[in-house]
Amino acid sequence: MRARVASLCAVAALCVVSACAPRPADILLFAGRGTSPNDVSAIDAILRERGWDFVAASTSQLNALSEAQLSRYRLVIIPGGNFEEIGQGLSPEAAHRLRNAVQHGVNYLGICAGAF
Repeated sequence: MRARVASLCAVAALCVVSACAPRPADILLFAGRGTSPNDVSAIDAILRERGWDFVAASTSQLNALSEAQLSRYRLVIIPGGNFEEIGQGLSPEAAHRLRNAVQHGVNYLGICAGAF
C-alpha cells in the first residue's frame, strides 16, 4: 500500500512540475560561434522592446536540438557575423535538422551572414 501511495505521489508531483514548466519560446535567436555580438544585441533589444518571447542559443545548444525541438519554434533567427565560422561551428546534422524544420514550417530569418 505504501509503495502505491508513493507512486501516486510521484506521479502527482511530476504532473504539477510539468504543468508549471514554461512553454517553449516562440523565437530562437542564434547567438553562437561566428555571430556578430552587436547584431545579436541589436536583435535581442528589438525582440525585448516588442515583448516577444524568445530564447538565445549557443552553438552547442543549437547543435543539440532535435528536429522536433526546433519545430516548436515559430521563427529561427540567424544574425550577421562570419558565415564561415557559423557554418564551421554547426554540425552537419544540426544544419540538416534546421533545414528540415524550416521545410516543415518553421520560419527562418537569416540576416547578412545568416542568409547563407
